[in-house]
Amino acid sequence: MPECLNKIIEYGFEELGLTKIYGAYFDGNIRSKRVLEKCNSKYYYTLQNVPCAIKGVFRTEYVMFIMNERKMKTSDHIVTK
Repeated sequence: MPECLNKIIEYGFEELGLTKIYGAYFDGNIRSKRVLEKCNSKYYYTLQNVPCAIKGVFRTEYVMFIMNERKMKTSDHIVTK
């Protein structure tokens, strides 16, 4: 699964020019958390009481992100006056 997500991340960075991509998983979904971690995503924030696909059920959601390091390194060298 990390291989598929890495291809999506690559497409987002290379073809779409994105600088940051977010991913999220519900509390208890260890497999989704692990896939995001294997793709070098970092913890961003936690949302409480998020509605899920089961009607009337609310869960805790953890949001993670990954930065386009190449794009960020390039923009770090831009000097403004």
